[in-house]
Amino acid sequence: LLGSFGIIYAGGTGCNVYNKIYPRLLPGRPITTAIFDSLVQCNFVYMPQYYLMAEFIKDATSPSGSYRPIGAYVPAAFETWKANFVADAKALMYFWIPCHALNFTFVPLQLRVSCMAAVGFFWAMILSALRGNTMDESKEGSSQTQ
Repeated sequence: LLGSFGIIYAGGTGCNVYNKIYPRLLPGRPITTAIFDSLVQCNFVYMPQYYLMAEFIKDATSPSGSYRPIGAYVPAAFETWKANFVADAKALMYFWIPCHALNFTFVPLQLRVSCMAAVGFFWAMILSALRGNTMDESKEGSSQTQ
């Protein structure tokens, strides 16, 4: 299920941001683009989408087979995003600024999303290590906070 998030993000938001918006907004400035992406776009676009998908996955993989009302997903995702914001921002910065700097400097525009998808495999492992208790229903409150 989390793989579907990667496909949706890379094919939707990611494709538009990395192939259309950044080349127009920050042309020829790979380091600035990498910093902006890691500090702004990843924290305020990517991570909220990640936590929303994680809420769906939590219900979809629940042994009880019960689903919350659709209106409960967004507030739960928002609370988890807020609680993890600082730790997530640090992890995003340490991992993605160097990756994006290399990507935006050396990878041709048409291959950037593919490159990030490949590197994103390693990011998914890091995110799983940071938020690996996502599916643990025995914890009270939001299950993704540390």
